[in-house]
Amino acid sequence: MAQNHRLAKRAPSTESSANNDTTSSEESGTASSLPTSPLPRPPGGKRVRDASNTSSAPDKDKRKSKKASAEPTRTIRTSGPVRGKQKAHTTKRTSRHKTLTPQEHCIHVARWIPRGLDMFCDLNEVIRVCLLLEDEEDADTTEDEQSSNARRKILDNIDDHTRLRYKRTFKYVMENAPYLRSLIGRKKKREELMQLISMMQNMINHTRSEDACRLKSRISSYAAPHPDKEVVHPPISDDSKSRARMGFNHPQLAAMLCPVKYLVDYLEDPNETRKQIQSGSLKVTGALWPAFLYPGDTPGKDFDPEDIIEGLFRGYLVERILKHIFTSPSSALSSGVSNGTRRPCNAKIHAMFEVEAEHIAYAAIQARFAISSLDKWKDKDGLFNYTDFYYRITRLIRERKDGEWVDSLLGYYNEKLFGNEKGAEKMHAENVECSENDDMVAMNRQLAARAARASRSSDPPRSSMRSQSSPVAERQESPGNSYLPLPNRSPTPEPPLAHAPNDAPKDTPLVPPATPLGPDNVDLYARKRKRQIAASPERSPTPESPVRSHRHKRVVQPLDNIFDDDGPLTEDEEEVAQPAKRMRKDRGAQPKNPTRRIAFRIRVIKASSAHLVFGPLSSFLVNALLFGPWKNTPVEHDAYTQRIHTTLRWPRGVSWAFHCASYNSSSDPTYSQTLPPQTTSLDEHSLHTSKLDMSESEAEETSVLEYIITHIFCPIQLPQHDDHTAYRDRALLDVVLGSARNFKSFLPHDDQEQWGPLLKMLENLGDTTISPSLTEDIESQIRSMQAGDILAYLIRAQNAAVVLRRLDVETVFESFEVSPPASTIMAVEGKLLCSYPGPAIAVPNSVIDEPTFPPELANFLACMNYDMLDSTSTIKADSEVLEERDTAHPTYITELLTGILRAFGEPASIPRIRKRIGDDVLRSNAKLPWRRSSLWLVIRVVLQTSLEHTSLGRKGYKAFMASLMTDLVHNALEKDLSSDLLYFMSTKIARRMVKLQPEDGLLAMAMHKATKDIKDRLELRWKDVQVAQAKSPLWDASKIDATRDTRLSLTQSEDMSEFQPNHRKRGAIDDFLTSNANFFNNAYAEDPFLALSDFECVIERDIDSWVDRVINPDAARIDEGPYSTLQHYLSGTQHTSNEVLANQAICHADLTLHEYIAFGSLRSGNLLQWINMLRELRARTLTFRDPAVHLLLLQASLEVGELSTDGFRVWHDELRVSNFGHALLNELQSLEVSVETNWQEGMTMAMISGLVSRLLSSAADSDVIKKAYKLLRVVRNATFKWVQELTKALQGVADEDHSREYQARVRDMAAICRSTYGVGPDHISALLQSPNDLEILIYCSVTVKDNVPVDLHALRPFSRLLLERDRRLSHFLETYVRHYVEGDQDGFDRALKNLWSMYKRHTPWAVLESPTSRWIRCETAPSDDPSRQIIHLDMLTGRLLVDGKPLTRLPECYMRHPSYVVLFGHQVLSVFPTKENGVEFVTNAPIYGFQIFFGIREGGDVVIQSKRADGQLLELIPGEKLKSDVSALLVNNHVHWLNLSTREIEFRPADTMWEPSDDNWVLQFMERGQSIAQRGKSTLFDIRSSAFVMIASKLKPLEDFRYLLVTCNLDTDQTVVRVDLPLYGLSFVIDSSGELQSHDWRGMVVDENQSTGTLLGLVNQLVLRPKDRETYNDRRVIIPQGDVSVKATGHHVQVTICPGSEHSRRHYHWYTVDVELCRLTGNVGLTNKLYKAYLHAVCTAHVPDPLTKRMGLEEAMHLLQSAACYSFMKLDPFDSELLTRIGSLTVDRTWYPAHLMNMQQVDWQCGLSSYVQSCAFYHAAINIVQYAQKLQVLSEAPVEVCPDFTEREEFLLNRGSQRSMVLYARDI
Repeated sequence: MAQNHRLAKRAPSTESSANNDTTSSEESGTASSLPTSPLPRPPGGKRVRDASNTSSAPDKDKRKSKKASAEPTRTIRTSGPVRGKQKAHTTKRTSRHKTLTPQEHCIHVARWIPRGLDMFCDLNEVIRVCLLLEDEEDADTTEDEQSSNARRKILDNIDDHTRLRYKRTFKYVMENAPYLRSLIGRKKKREELMQLISMMQNMINHTRSEDACRLKSRISSYAAPHPDKEVVHPPISDDSKSRARMGFNHPQLAAMLCPVKYLVDYLEDPNETRKQIQSGSLKVTGALWPAFLYPGDTPGKDFDPEDIIEGLFRGYLVERILKHIFTSPSSALSSGVSNGTRRPCNAKIHAMFEVEAEHIAYAAIQARFAISSLDKWKDKDGLFNYTDFYYRITRLIRERKDGEWVDSLLGYYNEKLFGNEKGAEKMHAENVECSENDDMVAMNRQLAARAARASRSSDPPRSSMRSQSSPVAERQESPGNSYLPLPNRSPTPEPPLAHAPNDAPKDTPLVPPATPLGPDNVDLYARKRKRQIAASPERSPTPESPVRSHRHKRVVQPLDNIFDDDGPLTEDEEEVAQPAKRMRKDRGAQPKNPTRRIAFRIRVIKASSAHLVFGPLSSFLVNALLFGPWKNTPVEHDAYTQRIHTTLRWPRGVSWAFHCASYNSSSDPTYSQTLPPQTTSLDEHSLHTSKLDMSESEAEETSVLEYIITHIFCPIQLPQHDDHTAYRDRALLDVVLGSARNFKSFLPHDDQEQWGPLLKMLENLGDTTISPSLTEDIESQIRSMQAGDILAYLIRAQNAAVVLRRLDVETVFESFEVSPPASTIMAVEGKLLCSYPGPAIAVPNSVIDEPTFPPELANFLACMNYDMLDSTSTIKADSEVLEERDTAHPTYITELLTGILRAFGEPASIPRIRKRIGDDVLRSNAKLPWRRSSLWLVIRVVLQTSLEHTSLGRKGYKAFMASLMTDLVHNALEKDLSSDLLYFMSTKIARRMVKLQPEDGLLAMAMHKATKDIKDRLELRWKDVQVAQAKSPLWDASKIDATRDTRLSLTQSEDMSEFQPNHRKRGAIDDFLTSNANFFNNAYAEDPFLALSDFECVIERDIDSWVDRVINPDAARIDEGPYSTLQHYLSGTQHTSNEVLANQAICHADLTLHEYIAFGSLRSGNLLQWINMLRELRARTLTFRDPAVHLLLLQASLEVGELSTDGFRVWHDELRVSNFGHALLNELQSLEVSVETNWQEGMTMAMISGLVSRLLSSAADSDVIKKAYKLLRVVRNATFKWVQELTKALQGVADEDHSREYQARVRDMAAICRSTYGVGPDHISALLQSPNDLEILIYCSVTVKDNVPVDLHALRPFSRLLLERDRRLSHFLETYVRHYVEGDQDGFDRALKNLWSMYKRHTPWAVLESPTSRWIRCETAPSDDPSRQIIHLDMLTGRLLVDGKPLTRLPECYMRHPSYVVLFGHQVLSVFPTKENGVEFVTNAPIYGFQIFFGIREGGDVVIQSKRADGQLLELIPGEKLKSDVSALLVNNHVHWLNLSTREIEFRPADTMWEPSDDNWVLQFMERGQSIAQRGKSTLFDIRSSAFVMIASKLKPLEDFRYLLVTCNLDTDQTVVRVDLPLYGLSFVIDSSGELQSHDWRGMVVDENQSTGTLLGLVNQLVLRPKDRETYNDRRVIIPQGDVSVKATGHHVQVTICPGSEHSRRHYHWYTVDVELCRLTGNVGLTNKLYKAYLHAVCTAHVPDPLTKRMGLEEAMHLLQSAACYSFMKLDPFDSELLTRIGSLTVDRTWYPAHLMNMQQVDWQCGLSSYVQSCAFYHAAINIVQYAQKLQVLSEAPVEVCPDFTEREEFLLNRGSQRSMVLYARDI
């Protein structure tokens, strides 16, 4: 009886641990670890659903189960080499147990609020307002008026929309967080309530931020329209913490963020639109829909302003992020519906069955933030308000009156997320009416009827042992479900499906109560169920049926120690085991000779079902169950019990209940009370089987025929996702069965009889494939077996097959694994050699014929077919997730079932076969990898093993396989499948033909016909390609009319001016923060709100970049040069002179060692810097005009250092010492004298000025100060002299480059001169005291301003530093300059006279009133004088205006204009205002002999005119106005001058833009469309003329029409039409016979037949033929060189070549068509041959080319392996690129994941045939590359060879090569 105690023990009751609330099983991220609880559907949904399970209390003594050690007969050996060392795939089984506390439950409820209810929810406010609303509804007349008024005051400020939103959120929280509800109104719980609300609010905010954080690493793929081809460009760094390059700073993302109404402008001019957006000229607010909300590869490109709502919210980015958040990241980029993951997604966790407005709005907000430049979450992004944007979307969708649009939008996303436009499929409903289309309803109805029949029937059950008098049978047969009393443990949610008892009222719901089983009501609910059970004693309590789904694995408690004597009972086990103990005590001894009618039941009890109770089984029952014959002896019992432990090895994660009964009429009736309840029966189980998708839509989407051919033939290009469905498996079986019947009909009569059992086997296997009642079908098939019959069953969930062979006296049970592990498959290069079948047990037919055996076996196999028993885990992204991508271990079939059957029989000796298994494991952007059909393996194994038992033998099996493949050819040809697939089928059939025997002649003929049919079809397709290739555009030279065709239409060029709107500029940060405050004042006066808003936005967005520009953090950074490695010596003072000496190795080669030491030691020590500087001024080892040395001295003199106790800077104490000051000034004065005659020493002068100014700030000795004043004046006079000399030199420079250089020198020298005024307030009066001082200051100020370029960032760092210091100095000097305005103004007049020789002041200078007090003003003449001019001078910036116009500098609007840039680049011209009509400025001096005028027309166009000395006036015409009317060759790199007197436009090349020439084209404007363009005697054809179109069509394969020049000579007797292709350097003429003849190859004309007999599919080729004969001999083909792109077209490819840049010379290759040698012959260069080989490869078909008599791939490999491709000394860059392209033709295979190496990802190139993507190209290319690398030893300067050549994974490359070997010839 001790053994019975073990059997009476129950496994610890556990339930599946709750899945975390996470986005995906592939990415745990930072999701909350709180398990989900049964939550009702929020207001955003429709259903109430339990989203997770909670675990029961864990056992005190958990024991880890041991892994089942005995594996089935598996891999024997491999037919290919095995990869040596593989990384172990470490997995562990998980069992999580977590019980939610009430507070945790409330916090978990809060996670759904931002996603599904209100993204910006303020939970405290929601509860407060809704409670007030409840009080408002319950208020009566006795309420205090003060309280009522206070409440109403609050509620009146809340609009109706907000109230509705608050009510929805409040209702959801109150329904799903009952604990929170219980705290409301309880004073003692107020603090806890507020704390709980705060935690829930934190969870709301955390969820929003968490989702945003998870998107960061994936947004580069989500934002790209085709991420499988290319991510966003320029790329986004996923791991970068900064997002500064995103948002409007990223060109592609800016287009998506741009308001869709501005998108057209953005696409035309992105830079300008971005500037307008960033400056605020174009508003970006939440009221304007961004472009990413609309569909299209360029979102919003097809936006219709007249129909804004069309396509709204259907952008691909919103869709991907919606999937990412609510389904899983792995589904975001997939086009189909997610198959789900091991962990439930957010939609499942929170019972989201439909997409609603809040979901779309949440995804839109997250999408907008993800591509923005914000580093952290903010409610505002500039003017864009996320909150306003969110509520606009929700209100639009919810309140849209157009219900059709809303239904369409929501249906669209329901289809995308759930595969159904009505939402996710509902499991059941509380009140479901009977429907013929609802299987759930039908099954429930059948179960109820069956239960009623069982309760009423007086007939005994089918099983002879389940008699009506037996309580056991009555208990087991009762179909009604009852709830077991719940023990005192953690609450367990009810399963989602429960059946009402058979006697329940009709209105009893079929689901548990909707009230969630929280901590407060779970005990109440349990007690209620106990009372229900107690009130119904007549009903047999039967546990609920667990939900069984083959798609979801559950982690359950290990039960390895279930029979362990030493394992103590847990509290739960004790509670359940007590009735069993009492029963054993009362029952007494068993009868000695009971009637032995045995029934065994094996049930899989999942942890989510009711408690498993093992009934008390006697040792007799154990013996009878396991081994029989049933001898009840203790010795046998011990042996058998021990065998249970050692042989059977109980598996993990599942509880097995052995229900055995051995009874007779004298059995104790009390026995039935202690037996366990019956587990899931067939009918119950059928409710939870996987749904079979047999819809026609699926068959249309994925061709079933292709599925069958793929799994039978296993071609080289395989799917990379799991493509299995039951419908496809049944179709595969039907094909095999049909072929078998056809094959049988051709066999002799005797052989046909041997095929009879096999056909029956296939029929039965087909019936069980999609059977809705699998148990009944299997039972029926077993009962009907006769001698010689065979049954085969695929137990898919266990990755095993079971084969039953009925013999005369026994039945042999065979089992084997049907899909080897992924690691085993991927470990071999060739095929896997396996032995079949596995273990075999022979069971006597007498046992099989027992009435109870078939149903029990059938039920076992049916349950095993669906239940995923083992749950293993793996580590992904540093998180533990359940692993379901590998195949299951077949232990439950090959070991457990075999062990059970061993109790009734003996091992069988059977012959076994060996098969070479061709399988693969492929995965790419899919949940599950592709594996070859396990059903197909079962069919092959059973057929072969069965036929080898007959006289047909193995040859019969081979013949059938050949016949099957032949039959499939007919179907493939009928469906017109791809050429790749047909060719592979033909190859496989040809290999099968080799295996046939001589007597199979008829079959061989059929197979030969099949291959011939394929060949004929491929050749027919090839002929169609050849015909299309040979076609040439229509050519009729007689239709050319030179007079008509040379008249230019000029549809776009007649009007040379266009209207452009003009709006006030919105302020950018530079406008607001410049020294001129007029902009802000004007903007504020016009629109105060807009001005303040713009100011806030630009400060928030651009203040950091503005500070960087203003402060110039790089000012003290050394640029590239010999001192660049010494930056640390400049930046700090911590280094010592010894360290400098020790680091001599870093001394640059251009520096002497003394220079290095002097530079490094100058700042070695805080207190030694000035001493070192003085020493260096004396030694002069360093070059002071070097920018790095200048920065070093400035840094040392200006860095403030530490503050001493007396308030002085200790680093600069030497400056207060008189002797040191005199010594320093002496050295500086000596240095000044040595450089004052060389104006190139401006940097040295700047250094002297800076050091003297620094000395004055600290010096106290009056003599030192006076001496410093004197030195500064000397520097000022010297530099001012240089400024004047350089200014004169600048006026005489005509060359643009030299002019720009002189301008820079003038500007820098003027700034250096002004730096002598940069002293403190105590000293400025001494240095600015005379008119001469003021003259120099004003002159240099204006000079600096006039020569500052538009783009300061283009300047050298030294120049930028000077200007920044000068800007600060201007603010300091403003007050002192204003003082002179009020006094002596002579300095102003002298400065103006030097600047403008025509200057003459009439009125005194006066300061303008505030706020323009920075300006001073004077007039040159009385007000009534026509020559009167008003002069303004800005004292801050030095801006000088005459009549409001610059005196010597054009405004920036001119210099930024493209027309100005074309002519002058960034050159700053010296101009003065003019009174000429239509213009405003004229240059001071002629430029290239022209006087240039500038003006602006009303439309905003800049007018640039040039006037020669002879008075001829020309006006510049922008090329944009001519580009649509003339060839692009005459627009690009040309300048177009319009002669205003003759109305002629001269097209001058850019390099001779100022020189007229007779060789230039001249366009003559005439009325009525008679304009012509001529150059000498040549006249240009109109690009819209019929002749031009005909010629362009003929030459289109070689050149685009925009780059053709078609001309004719009308003055000669015979009109000659000439066609030039300037970019190629080619020309053609139309000769007298009307043919297009080449000017470069004499006697060659364009052939009417554009096919060379090879390179078929190549679009860009031009074929020439000899004019005197039309044969293939000596024909030539011209092929441009460029980027090759391949696109699949029909059954072949279209190969196009993009030749490259439009502005540079293009290259081409020519080849001679050699029909005698059957090849294209080119020149001897390597490039010519590699290019030809590459084109041959991409143009490959499965039929030989007419010219080469070889396939393109074979011709390419022949070239690459020839000696000609090794005849070179070095590779040119294009050769390297070609080799890289050739190597990339080989398909790329990589491990997924890389560290496990048990799956591969294959990146097939789109458009290319899989036949082309051969491994041979990689080997051929890398051989040439390696040869080139060897030649580097002969090179004087070795370079890297093919740096872009990517090496492949060698093992996968060889593996793919072996598997595709069947397709290629041996020499490839």
